[in-house]
Amino acid sequence: MSARLLTAGLILAAGNTLAAPHGFTVEDMVRMERVGSPVLAPDASRVVYTVRATDIEKNHGHTELWMLDLKNPHAQPQRLTNSSANSSEPEWSATGDAIYFISERSGSSQVWRLPLLGGEAMQVTDLPLDVGSF
Repeated sequence: MSARLLTAGLILAAGNTLAAPHGFTVEDMVRMERVGSPVLAPDASRVVYTVRATDIEKNHGHTELWMLDLKNPHAQPQRLTNSSANSSEPEWSATGDAIYFISERSGSSQVWRLPLLGGEAMQVTDLPLDVGSF
């Protein structure tokens, strides 16, 4: 009987050791999505922000725009952009009906406008050099 208990104890101990969580690594940190660039709407009812995700295997990061309704406590974040090109540096229009942002969708970093009432983002600038900020 004691041999069975000893064997069972060793199996459980070995199982727990094998299933033990690993410490927080650099790879874990790189894989974390990063939230940044929060900007309040002119009426402070919504916030637009960026979410950056990194694919370690592809050695590539990607940034998209998201929005959250601050007046609704049950609101879920809404993804605003879904492009293979990065979207960053969000800014609200003065009336709060559109978001301006920088994207590489056209091959270089330019300013784009996304209407929030529907429709696709449209390129606003077409400069010979990349737009870094606006």
